[in-house]
Amino acid sequence: GEKRLPTTYFRSLNYLINEQHDKALGVLIEALEENEETIEIQLALGSLFRRRGEVERATQVHQNLVARSGLEPRQRIHALFELSQDYYKAGLLDRAENLLVEVSTSEEFAEPAYRLLVQIYEQEKEWDNAIDSAKRLSLASGEDMNGLLAQYYCELAEERIAAGFYQECAGFINQALILEKDCTRAMMQSGRLRAIKNEQQLAIREWSKIVNS
Repeated sequence: GEKRLPTTYFRSLNYLINEQHDKALGVLIEALEENEETIEIQLALGSLFRRRGEVERATQVHQNLVARSGLEPRQRIHALFELSQDYYKAGLLDRAENLLVEVSTSEEFAEPAYRLLVQIYEQEKEWDNAIDSAKRLSLASGEDMNGLLAQYYCELAEERIAAGFYQECAGFINQALILEKDCTRAMMQSGRLRAIKNEQQLAIREWSKIVNS
């Protein structure tokens, strides 16, 4: 590696002087890929590309890293996490999700992995998975997720009301209220459920709780 560095240095410098930034970076990446000690630099370079909005280039750097043999387990997980963020930014949610499920098994990256999984499941309206990931995020981070979880149970209740599954719906409303006893949305849904069953007095009682809470 040492003998090649000056050549690489002058080649990339020459490209930079001529404002050929892409070629300069290409030479740099090529040199980095051949050197075992540059994995951390490549990870940083890839995330820099992503932040600059150059998602394809970030993906290429991280895919090349993941494909390398001899990576330490921690480095591989880190590269997979970076790649999952590239996929997320590119809108490839399924690919991002698959990688994040693997990354979440690592203690070091569990918290950011679950945080991103929660966002993905929210976007995909996969409320059961969102609940599972939010609970795991709470365990990993120590954060109180009850308010968020209550909203997810309300989303499940909303789907059941629309489908006419009132029994299941009541169960989800109760779950939301256990997590957040003053959850306005759950109380509104509870009143709606009473009204649907022609229990007007009980519906009014539910809705009046909102005013008094």
